Amino acid sequence: MKFPNAHRGVKKIYIAQILSLVISVLFVISAILTLVSVKLESELGTLAVVAAVSTLVLALAEVIPMILEIVGLVQAKKDEPCFKNALVFMLIALGAQVLASAFSKITVVSRICEIVSEAAQLGALLFIIQGILLLAEPLKRTDVARLGQLEYRILTTAYITIVLVNVLSTVFFYLPDVLIIGSWLTIAAQVLRVVAYVIYLVFLAKSVKMLRE
Repeated sequence: MKFPNAHRGVKKIYIAQILSLVISVLFVISAILTLVSVKLESELGTLAVVAAVSTLVLALAEVIPMILEIVGLVQAKKDEPCFKNALVFMLIALGAQVLASAFSKITVVSRICEIVSEAAQLGALLFIIQGILLLAEPLKRTDVARLGQLEYRILTTAYITIVLVNVLSTVFFYLPDVLIIGSWLTIAAQVLRVVAYVIYLVFLAKSVKMLRE
């Protein structure tokens, strides 16, 4: 194993992504339970309690993948400096998200924080990909490199679109036509993000196997 620290770190990042996916699916199930409990409140009154508790537990559980990913980056940066940059951007994104929540009632400030968070998240992801690409080069894994480059392009397109939507909705919030365009751009960006997320999971899985060699 040529890059043991990177292997352990990237593996944690991969596990964090899987956990995030599982939690997201469970959130959807919890939302469905909430809707059912509202419809059938007289018959299934306890269902609302179960749905509320599960939502709270899942909200707390979201912290676990976040911590795991940070630990993974701390480990991986010992073998490749790009992961250190990813760690810095991830911490900036988390800080911006906290500020966005704290100033949620102040629309402009909240929007600006969301834009910063989205940009920082993109930076973190791109540095993670770049770090893995640099590790793939000496290992002569062109298959991993090609997949990483594809992910790089899709992610960049998706996040630039999201940032553009946030800027348009913040600066030109009073123009209906701009809001309509923003809605379509949001849909396109979300589709790209889903595609990028699937490719990212495959890319991380291949990277973990590569670094284990």
